[in-house]
Amino acid sequence: MIRLSIVIIVLFISSFGFTQSKTDDYEIYSSILNRVIEDWFDGPLNSIIVIEKYDNRYKQDLSLINDLSKDTIHPFTFDWLFKYRDTTIQNRFKTDNKLKKVVAGLIQDFNNHPKIDPSLLYLKEIEVETMTLDKFYSFLHRGKRYRKNAWEKIKKKYGTDLVFQLSRVNYLDKYASFYYSYHCGGLCGSGNFVIMEKIQGKWKILKSFELWVS
Repeated sequence: MIRLSIVIIVLFISSFGFTQSKTDDYEIYSSILNRVIEDWFDGPLNSIIVIEKYDNRYKQDLSLINDLSKDTIHPFTFDWLFKYRDTTIQNRFKTDNKLKKVVAGLIQDFNNHPKIDPSLLYLKEIEVETMTLDKFYSFLHRGKRYRKNAWEKIKKKYGTDLVFQLSRVNYLDKYASFYYSYHCGGLCGSGNFVIMEKIQGKWKILKSFELWVS
């Protein structure tokens, strides 16, 4: 009887933990998607595309971020990543070991990204279309050749040409880290590494690093 009770308790805790983590994931994803939509797009926008499951095909994107997890951070890394001399955040990276660990935890196990459930995203009057990554690349490339009018075809089929990719979220205490990118044309897009901090029950952006832009 005691053993059965222990098993039930363990299963309950595990189930609750998974549910809570999933809730946090979509709170974080939604806040970032809404921020990009509000900050960068002035025209009418009725829908976006989210890639169903993130696949890291450009591993060099995270090479510089990896330096933030090291015991000694090279001055070049600080100069490049902290472009606006936000010394308060820099000092937190130097002194708070948990910040280093939440970065390292994502990069060292940058696999097994979740399949995105669009019904769990909280967006403001925006519909979410989903697309596999292979399907997305089939629009852009034929073999090694770039397809002409690729983005026009995407917009015609899906009603939008704003495409997001979302990595898994890594958690450590009050911190969370993840990577996202968006594409909106041949020379339109950005890749970003984000660290969030939970303050008074809400996830807030502590620091967003723009790793590439086109």
